Amino acid sequence: MRAEAILLKSSEKGDFTGAYSAGSMADSYFEYMIKQYVQTNKNEAQYLIQWKEALRCIEKNLIGSSGSLRYITQAENLGQPGSSKMEHLACYFPGSIILGLEKGDTYKSEFALAVDLAESCFQIYNQSITGVAAEISSFQEGIISASIPQYHLRPEAVESFYYLWKHTGDIKWREYGWTIFQSIEKWCKVDSGGYAALQSVTTGEKLDEMESFWMVQSHSVALCRQSIRD
Repeated sequence: MRAEAILLKSSEKGDFTGAYSAGSMADSYFEYMIKQYVQTNKNEAQYLIQWKEALRCIEKNLIGSSGSLRYITQAENLGQPGSSKMEHLACYFPGSIILGLEKGDTYKSEFALAVDLAESCFQIYNQSITGVAAEISSFQEGIISASIPQYHLRPEAVESFYYLWKHTGDIKWREYGWTIFQSIEKWCKVDSGGYAALQSVTTGEKLDEMESFWMVQSHSVALCRQSIRD
């Protein structure tokens, strides 16, 4: 499968339908492509080659800008402007860029993209009334608002901050993670135990559910973020 052909696939006809995306329905493909390369001690070069091809395509076709912020969008057609919206799921992407960094001509541009996208992921939280990010956010002239206001205790942003902190040593990324965790503690923690997803990051209304990945990914990464860098 070519990197630019990441679309929703019809189970009936096998045809690709929907929008080009690096978010939902496509995120795991990209995320674990580069993680497979790292997991094999960087001995399976085909995964890195595939990742670099995907990264070039996404940077060319699915990166939007709003004020000083850059974000990952969806596009109905390659080569045409995408929407002004970004999924929280897509916040895995800056961390994946960091995992795939290698010295060479593309290092500076790839690192800059990772930093810019991670900053946008933080602003999705920071510009929210509750300090908790929406499932899908809209970008307009640098101002971010909730398009789908639910929050499902997702790990993608804090995981990317963790990789950036490990790579750079910049304490800012630890502080970003800590700021987010404090907001989650305030709005999502349940007195009887556990954490609840939010129906709305605007009102703080809770849902009666806690995703399993909260404990094994989101919460664990938040704790690892406090560990010694080396």
